[in-house]
Amino acid sequence: QQAVHQAVEKTAAQLQAKQEQAAESTLFAALKTSQFSEADINKLAYDLLTKAKQTTLAEMVFRYNVQNFPQSDNAYDSHGEALLALHRVEEAKAAFNKAIALATNKRSPQVLRGYQENLRKAELTQTKDRKSTRLNS
Repeated sequence: QQAVHQAVEKTAAQLQAKQEQAAESTLFAALKTSQFSEADINKLAYDLLTKAKQTTLAEMVFRYNVQNFPQSDNAYDSHGEALLALHRVEEAKAAFNKAIALATNKRSPQVLRGYQENLRKAELTQTKDRKSTRLNS
């Protein structure tokens, strides 16, 4: 666990230095050897997103989770939240749609509604962004 936290700190420094590829390599290598579960990785990413306010770093951790747990609706939904926070709306919508597709007939209606609500937030953000662009033109 300490190795992952050290890698997170190193990754943050690499991101500040605009070394995105090196940051991803550092982070993904540490997570791969960590024995962290999908839930552990998700929690780490949410802590980075909400507590540390390191959105770019959180998105990387969520992306690792999606790549390593491609059948996890929760991983896609979480990744979508980080993408939306980064204003990468089209990618967020794709992640939410994937979460919904994976969760259909497998998860409770309440969980599915949560994913659908996240998709609606992304669509509203996209609409607001379009209106703002038109007003500034």
